[in-house]
Amino acid sequence: MRTLVAISGGPKSLVTAWLLKKQGMQVRGVYFDLFANESLKVRIQEFEKRLGIPIQIVNGADSFGAVLDRKYSESLRTAFPFNPKVSFHQEVLFPALVRMRAELGFDRVATGHQVTLQEDLAAGLVRIISTSQPQIEEISCLSTLNQSELSRILAPIGAIPESMLLKLMSEVAPKELTEIFEMDWAGVQSSFDSKSADSFAVHYQVFNDQGVLLDSVPRSLLHFGGAYVDAANLEKSYRISDIRPLEAKAIAQDSLTHTLKELQFDQGHWFSLKDLGLQPLTTGLIWKGRERPIEVRIIQLEGGKMKGVLSESLKNGQVDLFKGEPVLFMNGMEVLGSARVIGVR
Repeated sequence: MRTLVAISGGPKSLVTAWLLKKQGMQVRGVYFDLFANESLKVRIQEFEKRLGIPIQIVNGADSFGAVLDRKYSESLRTAFPFNPKVSFHQEVLFPALVRMRAELGFDRVATGHQVTLQEDLAAGLVRIISTSQPQIEEISCLSTLNQSELSRILAPIGAIPESMLLKLMSEVAPKELTEIFEMDWAGVQSSFDSKSADSFAVHYQVFNDQGVLLDSVPRSLLHFGGAYVDAANLEKSYRISDIRPLEAKAIAQDSLTHTLKELQFDQGHWFSLKDLGLQPLTTGLIWKGRERPIEVRIIQLEGGKMKGVLSESLKNGQVDLFKGEPVLFMNGMEVLGSARVIGVR
């Protein structure tokens, strides 16, 4: 089997290539050069010798920068969270790998993501199986792939116990060999955040849900789901339910009466259901601020939108799920899909 392996330069991707070669596959690596750094290209040649595989270097700097600029601009316009790592994987890495696999005649594409993919031949589905503590970012990176594309993805390290993975990483890809490649995604995000310092200093008008103007405050003090204290009545508190950058406006709901019971999602990406609209679905919902799933009844609305009715009320002080956040839908350990919250009520 001919397999194209995404090589990031980090230990997980190198272990992935090493494992597949040990299984007798014909492996070829592809490294996306995001910074045109000549010293990294020399290190890639060391990887080729160490793994005994050819590694193709692809210029990804232009597309990488363009995608991040566009996604960041969208985040400022919508006030949705900006995640450069997920954006890169969804819009640069996987589309390129899918295209290259077809153009070069490879059978599969492999990555070092820690997920487990199980092919259910009877159902004609590829199921994504997570651990007891799902890593939402790892799975979100793959969430735009359709079933046909998922069926050609290999993720061999997802099923390896953590202790064994650490041992393999130390043997196959020791730190002194790979640390130069570790992408500082937090640093990338910080660099974009610094660009928006001026926008966060802009004052927004804050209205209650009856349309009454409460105050004008700096954007930096407003966060989805965050508490807001009425300056005219310090004993009166609200929770920010909407932020509208184009209008420099925020909506605050009474935090004493507002309880999150219903979520509205975008169309999302589904891995295990061919047609979500055939019947309502009861599943568990996980987001990055909460480990234990909560039950949610998914109902598809007109226009491909989805609504989720929660099985339990979330206390105001515990509301960690805000508009714009990505979520995973779980059935036990199986990941059914992902979506983004576009509304709460």
